[in-house]
Amino acid sequence: MIEEQFKDKIQTWRNALTDAANLSGRTSNKRSPDYNLAKKVIKDILKILNFMSPSSNDKKLVGVELFIQKIESLLKFGGRNVHIVGIWGMRGIGKITLAKSMFDKISNQFEGSYFARNIREESTGPYGLTRMQQELLSRILKHPIGFTKGRLGRKQVLIVLDDVTTLEQVESLIEIGCLGPGSRIIITATDKQVLRNCGVDDINIYRMKGLPKNEALQLFSWYAFRQNRPNIDYDDLSNRVVKYTRGVPLALKVLGCCLLGKSKQVWESALQEFEIIPHVDIHKVLKISYEDLNDKGQNIFLDIACFLKWENKDFVVDFLNA
Repeated sequence: MIEEQFKDKIQTWRNALTDAANLSGRTSNKRSPDYNLAKKVIKDILKILNFMSPSSNDKKLVGVELFIQKIESLLKFGGRNVHIVGIWGMRGIGKITLAKSMFDKISNQFEGSYFARNIREESTGPYGLTRMQQELLSRILKHPIGFTKGRLGRKQVLIVLDDVTTLEQVESLIEIGCLGPGSRIIITATDKQVLRNCGVDDINIYRMKGLPKNEALQLFSWYAFRQNRPNIDYDDLSNRVVKYTRGVPLALKVLGCCLLGKSKQVWESALQEFEIIPHVDIHKVLKISYEDLNDKGQNIFLDIACFLKWENKDFVVDFLNA
């Protein structure tokens, strides 16, 4: 009686179950707990969702995909050891953009993840890195109370440490040796020696360089014209900007925003000015790099900038050694 009453609905359910049974999927292994199978299914779903819902800023991450592939090869997925990779380069070159893109792409493959941003700046605050350490443990362990080391040792985690300037900063945030098998650490720094001090082998340090000309022009155009190429009347001026910035993403973005919607006359005037005095936002970033140097480093920088510009490198080295 009931079956007759709901005949159409029951048939619909039967059809749906038949279709579901015919779909390809993962096979349950009776020797393995269902929990492990569920984890694999969830990971597959997250990958699909990540692919279907790209970041709204992807169009401005010009040239980053190639860098991501290189970092992926250095991360050596599948290995059971705790592995550290370093990203090294000048300020404004795109280290944090690369690290964040990498984090967004692979973080769902780990049991816990955390992105520690602006460590250098955070460490100079009144409480140092205490707040960041608490947040890191809270994100990874959910309830970081008691037996922290033992619980960390059972988790495969991904941690990105951005703008590290000393080994002490890393040690105050996390004891890398306590992380679980298969964990991955990415550290960004402006000083290659800092990465070495943090335990990163030279072979696992990736040096960030400026974007190639075509990618640099495309990135600049997104900010200056809201499209992936310059307006035809601004071709020559746009190429002058790219040559001036030498492919440094920060400079391309700052100048693109500064010149958006301006006339060619304003562009010409601004470029002449920038070739003498950098834009204030670019100057601030470069100033941090100078202030990070010790007294001897600052004096060497000023000697090169004021007296040794355009000189042969070997001559400069011999001169400074003397």
